[in-house]
Amino acid sequence: MAESLSSGNTAIALLANAIATGTGLYVLISIFGPISGAHFNPIVTIFFRIKREIPNQLVYG
Repeated sequence: MAESLSSGNTAIALLANAIATGTGLYVLISIFGPISGAHFNPIVTIFFRIKREIPNQLVYG
């Protein structure tokens, strides 16, 4: 989509893709941060739960 909107300008297409990716990550981290520390790999979350570094109850700030 970025290529078609940028009319062949590669730099604009890369910038649009970077902004979209960054915004998506920001939203996901904001949503999942209070729950699991924003770990996207479930094994990491399970490991921290075993080590008791993540509380059992959900904490919403």
